[in-house]
Amino acid sequence: MAFVSCVALVCAVIATGAPWSLPGLAALQAAPAYAEGSEGSGTDGDNSDGTNGGITDDSTAFTVADGASSTSASDATASLTITASTPIVGPADSTTAPTAYSLTVTVSNPTDTAIDAGTVEASMNPDVAFSTTEDMQSWAEGALGIWAAGVIATADVGRLEPGASQTVTLTNGTSEYPFNECSGFGARPVLVSFDSDDGATHLESHTFVTYDDESALSGSGSSDGSTGDGTSDDSAASRVTLAIAAPVTAQSWTTDSDTLASVTAAREGSDLFSVTSPQLTPLASAAIDAKAKHTEISLVSDPLCLGSVSSQGAAASAAMQPAAADITAMAQTSSDWSAAGIDSDSVSAASAANLAQSGSGSQNGAQSGSAAPSASGTDSAQPAQSAPLESIAWQGRGSWTAASLGYAHDAGYSTVVSTSGNTGTDRDSYAAVASAGTASGSVTVLNAESTMSSLLSGQASSDQADGETTASGRINRLIAQSALGLASDGSALSPLRPASDDSANGYTRLFVALSDAASATNDDLDAMLSALESAHWVSFQSLDDFIASAPAATASIPTDTGLDQSESAYLSSTATALASSRTSMSRFFTSVIDPEKGQNTDPSQDNPQALSRQDAQQTAHISDNAQVWETDLTTLHTLYGLHALDISITDGAAATKDAENLASGLFANVSIQQPNSVVMMSTTASLPVTIVNNTPYPVTVSVDARSGATILSVEDSDSITVAGRSEQQVTLPLTAYSSGSTYVGLRLLDAQGAPFNSELTVTVSNSLRLNDQLGYGIIAFAVLLTIGGLWRQFHRKKDTDS
Repeated sequence: MAFVSCVALVCAVIATGAPWSLPGLAALQAAPAYAEGSEGSGTDGDNSDGTNGGITDDSTAFTVADGASSTSASDATASLTITASTPIVGPADSTTAPTAYSLTVTVSNPTDTAIDAGTVEASMNPDVAFSTTEDMQSWAEGALGIWAAGVIATADVGRLEPGASQTVTLTNGTSEYPFNECSGFGARPVLVSFDSDDGATHLESHTFVTYDDESALSGSGSSDGSTGDGTSDDSAASRVTLAIAAPVTAQSWTTDSDTLASVTAAREGSDLFSVTSPQLTPLASAAIDAKAKHTEISLVSDPLCLGSVSSQGAAASAAMQPAAADITAMAQTSSDWSAAGIDSDSVSAASAANLAQSGSGSQNGAQSGSAAPSASGTDSAQPAQSAPLESIAWQGRGSWTAASLGYAHDAGYSTVVSTSGNTGTDRDSYAAVASAGTASGSVTVLNAESTMSSLLSGQASSDQADGETTASGRINRLIAQSALGLASDGSALSPLRPASDDSANGYTRLFVALSDAASATNDDLDAMLSALESAHWVSFQSLDDFIASAPAATASIPTDTGLDQSESAYLSSTATALASSRTSMSRFFTSVIDPEKGQNTDPSQDNPQALSRQDAQQTAHISDNAQVWETDLTTLHTLYGLHALDISITDGAAATKDAENLASGLFANVSIQQPNSVVMMSTTASLPVTIVNNTPYPVTVSVDARSGATILSVEDSDSITVAGRSEQQVTLPLTAYSSGSTYVGLRLLDAQGAPFNSELTVTVSNSLRLNDQLGYGIIAFAVLLTIGGLWRQFHRKKDTDS
């Protein structure tokens, strides 16, 4: 029955003259009948068996089983790459598409073994038009058995010595076979192969060409008539609408040590938002550069990177969460981040809008504690936005689960971007715009079409897609993918279904989100966007218009967080480290800074040493209140924490280390000056200790002292208050119990008696041994004198007078 049904179907197609489309290709391949009689000549380009539509099963397909580009007998890694090609062709009388096809390929031999001369051949199957992503992807990976018997052109390649390569160009007109056999709109499979004359080397590359049959699309009008610049285009049969978004994020942040020193010193006019500056990802830089020429790109910028956008003359279309913090990851361990001082307010939509509107761009900020980022800096690195930017949450390492969507909604985001897992296996299983319900309300989800997003970002659709290793190969696939929703289906072009049907839009409304992890160059991105603009069936919309005009489907919410074990471990350790450093900072301000003397309205009055140092004016120009300083520094700590959560940063651990150094640096501002060694000349002495306070506010501390041996005792100091930016000396009593040398260890204690900073040691020695010997000698000498006197007294001779 399966054989009879399949034969009947093929006969019907032959009768209509329509191309095959592939909605159920896997089922057709499973039928044994199509493994028979499927040989094509491949020399004159004629399909010798028109009954099978050119479809074979995998056992007879002329493909490389593993999708690799080489099967050399010597296991060499020779390659066949597409360096230039025509992605769209039309009939000979076409007014919308080229009527000549050109393909340039390079055969390379990087091995140490010569490759014999051979032939490059490009062939296609004019009777097959792709209509599912699944089939298209299988072909790209060399895993789909389609007999490409229609030879487009061939070219000879000479012998390739080790390290050599050769480039050839194949051309053909669309009035010639196999293009003149094409009918109906859609992407066709193209097989490029190289075979050496000795049969030792066979290379393949699987790519596409989109046949633009204008007559098949004529009269259908436009889906919305919109173009990339927001104008109407009535001349183009625009049946596919695209919205393209590019994230503008940083791959690293650099701390300005001078600005940091100014902020930590609480100098007036210190610009908190300029402490760190971003280095944009390569893709962000390419997208900003492309924006001037390709207005269809919507730049969704980290509000802390807006200065980089405006400095290049571009404008962002929307703002994402501050510091591009990973909301999807934060939502999985919210309690940990709260302990670190980061919560939904820190990354809220209001926070993003505030930073964008105030023009604090690359001047980074996030309020201390759980407060939202603010723009309290005095200098702006960019002009403020002329109109408020919409805030959109961008997906991070994790998935948009119910928990993370609820977290985003609570943070004020009504729209989120989903960047992974959003390609359906058929035209109608993908929805660019979907609505997800949360406990606190619904959220609009923009589902980035995975394949086109990867391609436009400069990445192949998979590692096995051998024809997508170059920009030209990716352009071929990109254009083919854009045409997927319009492919001829059966005997006629499938009409668009009513817009009210949730599943009707499918691949006719596509949201493309560039990946900041990719490495598309400026030239590659420009070429791919230009290719999309040349496809007359494609029109572009802004994000706002795209969301407003698209009927939202119901989002399928994953239950898995999407975080692997290493990512979860990193997030946990980062949250723990940030919580610890934040606790340490809080301790400094509550237990070291004197709470009663940190409210000076004129700090120079409490610091007589300022005049002697001739910096009274600078000393006066500090924050009037230590709480303001604490707020600024805690804000900076929160900012470092957000950088550690940046979805694009290459070294989040460095940002965590910056936060830890900020906390430890506070305590380092209060220190003990290294004392000189002490030599005791008696059993008691004093050890002078100088306490240095480099903070702008008074501190109250005490000195903890310990002796290194029992021959010496030392007393701790009482609490002492040291004025801001000054020094004060205390003396510690020493008592020696016997002769010898040892050390005294010194540490500072806060108001709670807890030590901070490293211990200093000072050597203490005494001269008691010298004094005892001298005393003993004097006593011995006295005894000798006494004995001598007595002996003389008893032994002297008495004269006669005596």
